[in-house]
Amino acid sequence: MPAWPSAARDDEVWALTAFLSQLPSRQQNYLELAGVDRVSAGRGDKGIGNADAFTLCARWHEGRGMGTNGDRIPQFAGLPEEYLLRSLREYSQRVRASGVMEPVADLLDEQMRQLASYYSGLPPDGNRVAAESDPARLRHGAAIASRGAPENDIPACMSCHSEAQSPRFAPLAGQHADHIAEQLRLWQRGGAPGQPMVVSWLQ
Repeated sequence: MPAWPSAARDDEVWALTAFLSQLPSRQQNYLELAGVDRVSAGRGDKGIGNADAFTLCARWHEGRGMGTNGDRIPQFAGLPEEYLLRSLREYSQRVRASGVMEPVADLLDEQMRQLASYYSGLPPDGNRVAAESDPARLRHGAAIASRGAPENDIPACMSCHSEAQSPRFAPLAGQHADHIAEQLRLWQRGGAPGQPMVVSWLQ
């Protein structure tokens, strides 16, 4: 079952709501619905399933041969180790709010770097499918990503979120479109404590 949502965010409650709405008709498939069957599938992967924290991560994020458990879950494979480590520390220190991630980060100590190193070393999923969109929206998105929106004092996304920039920031290329869109909406609504508020103009 998804973790209890954070009161500081209004997006996580929908994961819990969706789970509970599906539960009455899928009780026989509870392990699949809760992502528990993914842990069994990843048992042969060194590091995944050998400790509580890794087991919790494998239920939602990638393991070798497995993608994420849904398009609103960020893909970690191949992200910079420093970025992943910083994110875990921010969840543990309550700098970044998440009812899902805070309890997991609380289980970690010396495992934080081990976990960050593991996911950083996973090869990105070569079967990722680009989200469908109309050409005009793609051109507009590409302009924001590469040039920003100077008229609104918005810098280019790629000035921070490209593989050529600081490893303290996550590259966005290859992430699920639904995940990126939901994060932007969350920041619009002020529901991402500790994160920069740079997207209030996006509609």
